[in-house]
Amino acid sequence: MNYVEKIKKLEELVNRIKKGRTGTQIQLAKEMHTSKTSLNRWFCELRDMGAEIEFDRIMNTYYINNEFYLHVQVTVNNVRQ
Repeated sequence: MNYVEKIKKLEELVNRIKKGRTGTQIQLAKEMHTSKTSLNRWFCELRDMGAEIEFDRIMNTYYINNEFYLHVQVTVNNVRQ
């Protein structure tokens, strides 16, 4: 997975969590077409960025327990002379 694809997956994960409809870890990994191991790695990366990600067993969904926004801007300049 390249850098841009990874950023897109992290954005998708954050959006799914914020919507409050993730289901279990296995369900979420399946919906995102990834492995449970990759999903856990992404959770760790988001937590390292400051996201307080927790799981609500009653609602059966992950949620972010703080104000967390993932805003990524990528600019590519390919200037050939």
